This record gives sequence, structure tokens and C-alpha cells, in this order.
Amino acid sequence: TENLKNVDAVIELLDARIPYSSRNPEIKKLKERKPTVMLLNKASLADPDQSARWQKYYTSEETVCLLTDCATGNGLNRLSPAIHDILREKVERYESKGMSGRRLKAMIVGIPNVGKSSLINRITGSKKVKVENRPGVTLNKQWVSTNIGIDLMDMPGVLWPKFEDNIIGQNLAFTGAIKDDI
Repeated sequence: TENLKNVDAVIELLDARIPYSSRNPEIKKLKERKPTVMLLNKASLADPDQSARWQKYYTSEETVCLLTDCATGNGLNRLSPAIHDILREKVERYESKGMSGRRLKAMIVGIPNVGKSSLINRITGSKKVKVENRPGVTLNKQWVSTNIGIDLMDMPGVLWPKFEDNIIGQNLAFTGAIKDDI
């Protein structure tokens, strides 16, 4: 919550294979009405028809939902235009004050192992942050500049304290969001 005041928008990553199970309900509450671009990541591994339904479900007045795949780069070319679109009024205010080209700031949030660090590396075209196929690799927040005019705040993955539904816990275990022994 304290970091939200330092960003213009939120990029929330969900796993396209389990979009409902991979959405941390605490993040939804914490980000309030901050403009959001939601990425249904790993879309190439999910059912396209179901993904389209989830994309429609999550799209709202203050949220744009995109199907992406950070491993292949599919759909990521729409991220910058989507951020600029939801922040159009802010960008126009900057331009009216002579601050054209001012870099926008976005926070990347999501559960562990959903692809936050892979997204950063794909956008920057280099290995700026460590990526592994296990949860808990990113331990601290860090700022990363990109060549798309947006500075990104990479955040560690966060799970909520208790899963009310065993299916959610199982889905998170199946997709590697939580350690198998948990």
C-alpha cells in the first residue's frame, strides 16, 4: 500500500491457466481504484476460449486485461499502449505543463511464480532480474527502467494468509506458485 503512492498504475499478473485462483484478493483491495493493466500471463498454456472469457470478465472501467506470454513475448506489444491509454489524462496533463515524454511508473504485482520477473526481462530485452522456475526468487522491491518509457517497480510475489477453498491451494501447487511441501 505504501508503494502505491509512488506509481501511476499497477500491472497485475495472473496465471491464465488459473485466473481466479491466482488473483490475490488482498491486492484487489489494496490497489483500490489505481489504474490497472491486468495480464493473463502464460496464455499459450491455457484454453483460448476460457482465456477470452476471463479477459472479458476482468476488463472494466479502470482495468484493461490482456492475454500475454512472457516466455514467448506474445501480447506484450500491447502493454505500453494499454498503460498510456489508461493514463491518457495524466499524460495530457504532463504535456500541457511542458513535461512531454515524462516517464510513467508502474508497480508489478502478483502471486509468486506468475512471471513478474520474466515480464521485466522480456520488456527490457536483457536479464535485469533473476528468474527461476520456483516461487520466492524476488525478495525485495526494485526499480527497473525500460525502453518503452515506463519505469517498473518489481515486487516480490505475495500470497494471502489463508485459502478459503482447497481447490485454490491445489491450483497454486499444480502451477508452482507455492512449494509442493506446503
